[in-house]
Amino acid sequence: MITPEILLPGSTLCVLFSICIFLILRKAYPTLSNIKRGIIFSFSGLFGVIILAINGPTLSAVKVMILFGILLFASISDIQTREVSDSIWIMIFILSLVGLESTNLASMVIGAVSVFIPQMIVAITRPGSIGGADIKITTATAFLLGAEKGILALLTGLALAIITMMGLHIVKRHDKENSFPLVPFLSIGTILSYFI
Repeated sequence: MITPEILLPGSTLCVLFSICIFLILRKAYPTLSNIKRGIIFSFSGLFGVIILAINGPTLSAVKVMILFGILLFASISDIQTREVSDSIWIMIFILSLVGLESTNLASMVIGAVSVFIPQMIVAITRPGSIGGADIKITTATAFLLGAEKGILALLTGLALAIITMMGLHIVKRHDKENSFPLVPFLSIGTILSYFI
């Protein structure tokens, strides 16, 4: 049952989250069309409501909202410029330290190492196949999520990317050699894994 003690902080948190997303879109990406900005803003607001419905106004809800904002910023940057600032993985790492319980630390380290090593091997053996930002972001998110969810986030994101790029190649004859933004897919994988 939703009580005023939950409704007021939850509504306030959702409004603050929506305002933050609006400011990110407006300040960081002024060239984004109003239609795209409106779609992203609406989706973000819906996401905030779902988070609050699942978790209530808790620290966990605040963390996932902040993570969503960080990953949204990174995804748009990757789509537009194929570059993502190092500040993104640093912010995710700092976020992982908020409310850290020592019992989760081993899983977090195992998750980060399990995600980092295979990607580094691929990056070394096949130069240009994966970007440094992708490796840093997935390692930081695996640290935040822990071993199981971190690995699941990476695998889900890569699977979504492969399926999407295969579809684009078939439909539009997309050139396989062209780079494509991987961060949006990794971000979706991360958010999905957070709820599993």
